[in-house]
Amino acid sequence: MMQRKFLSGKKRSVLSIVLLIMAMGVNAQLALVNCKAELKNDILKLNNNTIEAQYLWNNGDLVEQNILEIESNNNLAFKSSSKSGFHMPGLNNKPEKSNLAVTKVVNDLFYNDHVKVEVLVDYKQLQLKRVLRLYPNSSAIFTEYYLKLKASQGANSAEGRSCINQVALDGRNLLMKSVKFTGHTDGSNNLVSEQEALSYSRIAFNGNILTVKNKQKQQGLFLYKKAPLSEAYSGYEGLDFEARGGEIKVFGIGCKWSDLKVNEWTKGYTLAVGIAKSDSEYDMLMALRQAQMAESNYNAQRDDMVLMNTWGDRSKDGRLSESFIMNELDKCKELGVTHFQLDDGWQSGLSHNSAFKGKNKAWAKWAVKDWMPHAERFPNGLEPVVKKAEQLNIQLGLWFNPSSHNDYEAWENDADILIGLYNRYGIRIFKIDGMQINNKKGEEQFLKFYEKVIRETKGNVYFNLDVTAGKRFGYHFLHMNNNIFLENRYTDSGNYYPFRTLRNLWMLSRYMPAQSLQIEFLNKWRNTNKYGDDTQAPNKLSFDYLFAVTCMAQPLAWFEASGLPNEAFSTASVIKEYNKLRNSIHAGTILPIGNQPDGYSWTGFQSIINDKEGYIIVYREQTEQSNGTVKTWLKKGQKIKLTKVLGDGKGQMSTVVKGDQSIDFTLPKVNSFALYKYKVQ
Repeated sequence: MMQRKFLSGKKRSVLSIVLLIMAMGVNAQLALVNCKAELKNDILKLNNNTIEAQYLWNNGDLVEQNILEIESNNNLAFKSSSKSGFHMPGLNNKPEKSNLAVTKVVNDLFYNDHVKVEVLVDYKQLQLKRVLRLYPNSSAIFTEYYLKLKASQGANSAEGRSCINQVALDGRNLLMKSVKFTGHTDGSNNLVSEQEALSYSRIAFNGNILTVKNKQKQQGLFLYKKAPLSEAYSGYEGLDFEARGGEIKVFGIGCKWSDLKVNEWTKGYTLAVGIAKSDSEYDMLMALRQAQMAESNYNAQRDDMVLMNTWGDRSKDGRLSESFIMNELDKCKELGVTHFQLDDGWQSGLSHNSAFKGKNKAWAKWAVKDWMPHAERFPNGLEPVVKKAEQLNIQLGLWFNPSSHNDYEAWENDADILIGLYNRYGIRIFKIDGMQINNKKGEEQFLKFYEKVIRETKGNVYFNLDVTAGKRFGYHFLHMNNNIFLENRYTDSGNYYPFRTLRNLWMLSRYMPAQSLQIEFLNKWRNTNKYGDDTQAPNKLSFDYLFAVTCMAQPLAWFEASGLPNEAFSTASVIKEYNKLRNSIHAGTILPIGNQPDGYSWTGFQSIINDKEGYIIVYREQTEQSNGTVKTWLKKGQKIKLTKVLGDGKGQMSTVVKGDQSIDFTLPKVNSFALYKYKVQ
């Protein structure tokens, strides 16, 4: 249910909007009772139980004034400025009029419960709509940008960069750090790069995240662009942030003048501006993660999975058949796998990755008939394998490659195909491959496909979004009903090294939820000759360890279970015990601890459930040091009790966190791990 109030910009000085409690569910009332928006005396104020933010109304052309973190009473004031928070090349005139609409959004398929503040501004050439979203318990405000041409005006050809926000911070010695992410993981194994700089003259930054610390005042701010990576970013302008002293500009609205339409909104990208309790790295990362999870509809009970996909053994579609899948399902059950996915080859149409020779192989353009079950491989349709999966309590998933031809012009047919598969078979998990986003039209039509499927299945369909190749959105753009299929790694190519996979997860988990990543483990007994005497080869490590590398994320069994030797199935006890714990582990904020994995370190992760409890997993890589000192996110001097729930090492231990926030662990074997549940005494 929603309640909306409208306010003309001309009456803003005398009218005030206060959101009312509406007739809605009790939980939604409790969640949103402290979320409010008020416009009074030319100041727009937004607040929840965590932050309060104020903007100069400025006839709808908002200028940020300050943001307050309530618990710490940390007030970050921006320098007084009448500068517009928005600029687009060729848009030189001031707003002609403005309006404000405030809504409580509850039980929406695409957004968690929140307060939505719409600011509509009329310029001579176009309309700009900012949608500010305020979530309970989040110390960030998300702003979406929409543009629409007026009927009497055409597109503008002016050149330059679009600035979607700018803030001016006090302080001459601000420490800034941008974080850039790399997709196309088939060709890259360094997925996170950081750039640090002290404020001075002009500094250009690239990335989705910019953190700013004023260490003198112990204040921390972050700017988070919920946008595609640069290769798929519509109208990418060469940089994301620019700092001149304490003045920071955010570039890239996500469209060009030529993308805009008359009488139809074009959606740009989203910017979250948030404040931390202090400038500490812990407070900064927790505030960022809190904001990310506020927008995400992640639900551990629904979304957690140990998923098996046979493509990792490189048979491609060569072995797919009803009898093969029936056997694999039995092996999945024995191993503890909860989800089984049929990759490329279940469908009638052959893709260009098919193991079979033939003409008319598809990739960018598919016919509707291509997405019927392959008549020879599945002569009885999918019903028998669906029925068996249900009997074994295993969820079935499918591979799907939407047609990118003509910028996803067939988006509606593609959506209907998935909706049909869901309605007929109850299949709700689809790996989305082959994405190629070349322009704004392609982006918009892919999103129509994505949103129609979610809408017409009432949010029950879930996507594994492949980021291994092509021009794809990456890690931060979509936030509903999806996780990220991160890597294609193969023993056949000799490019699967568990420490590399662990390193990628470790680095990404600092800046995004590990729970949203599918991380693979492979059949280590295959292709041992590809590695020679390499001591980091997967066959040098236990199968338990390979699985443990993945368990803070969503484990992906990237192999044919029927190809495993008998000894592999001893790991079933670890996987089945993990299945009892995974919801609890993933309910926490997962951050990296210890050293960056390099094959020779002590490293790990900490899942922080609350101030008193959580989980810690530590890995002893190929180091001769059986005792490792691992820096954590616990506080110095805390008394901690740890109880082992998986792996090697001591069953229970009590310790005191050292001054550098570290804990000593002992693992007697090289390449071993231990997962502990901890409690602060």
